[in-house]
Amino acid sequence: MAQDRGEIKFSLHFNDNLSMPPADTLKGRLFKVRQLLESLLQKFEQIPLEQCLCLDEQMIPFEGHSSIKRYLPKKPPKWGYNIFILCDTRSVHSFDVYLEQVPGFPDIGTSGNIVIELAQCVQPQLNYLLFRDN
Repeated sequence: MAQDRGEIKFSLHFNDNLSMPPADTLKGRLFKVRQLLESLLQKFEQIPLEQCLCLDEQMIPFEGHSSIKRYLPKKPPKWGYNIFILCDTRSVHSFDVYLEQVPGFPDIGTSGNIVIELAQCVQPQLNYLLFRDN
């Protein structure tokens, strides 16, 4: 069973490395799973928003080797991928994997940049309440 699981992990790919131009590899550390993340985001954006929205930080546990793995001593899983999510009481509407810098935004701090980026899917003319802890 463990051998089969290893074969699945070895052959699981979300991008074709042969058809991908070499310049695309420089666009970020998530370039191999970017298409999967974008398809998930498109599905999440179709869910209607409730009035009260929350911007929260989540940790996906991971103990292997990765350049985007973080150590947060106050979280129950101390090692893993740090993601920020925009959610309501029923579902997730948007998310972003923490990569230290948000390109194209003013440098107002990591939390401020992520709030600006995730709040872009909220329509400004409607009265939404956006909550954020810390």
